[in-house]
Amino acid sequence: MFLSDHGVEARDLLLPFATWPDYLVATPDRDDDRLRGWRERLQKHRETQVAFTEAQRIVERLAPRCVSERRVTHSDPLNANVLIDDSGDVSALLDWGVSVVGDPLYELAMLMFCEPWMPALERNLVRVDALRRYPNLDGRDVDVRLHASLLHIGLGMLQYQAFAELTEFVAPSTEVVKRFTAEAQDFL
Repeated sequence: MFLSDHGVEARDLLLPFATWPDYLVATPDRDDDRLRGWRERLQKHRETQVAFTEAQRIVERLAPRCVSERRVTHSDPLNANVLIDDSGDVSALLDWGVSVVGDPLYELAMLMFCEPWMPALERNLVRVDALRRYPNLDGRDVDVRLHASLLHIGLGMLQYQAFAELTEFVAPSTEVVKRFTAEAQDFL
């Protein structure tokens, strides 16, 4: 479900980046008050720092191949942010604090990224759903967009975990980023 499906369009919102690819490659430049000092804290995790740099390099190569079509996306369709009614349908999305105007596949990438922590999510089925939703795309286009988004999500997660000194989460998240980085090599 996208807000644009309900009449809210990207042109109605203030957009901080001219294009979706610009947003994807801007991750390392984020050092606002919410994340001040993340770089210094990331240096405590050498393997994570190397994985971060490699993932960012790949995002920079994939991003220009991503669409500039943008829709409002929730960007956190997990935890207690999704309410399901008795029939199993989504009845509400809560907490729009990290929403972005970007590639609709970003929502699906968020679900895919969290698969290791939520085994009921089957990553391949999410990809199949993306192909069903966007029949005009070929599988390679979907994979490029999903992997650019997956890596962007991972970079943001590593930034936040380093900033908040969530040491117990850094290593598992680093492994997920490394896995998606390796997969993305197929699309360069």
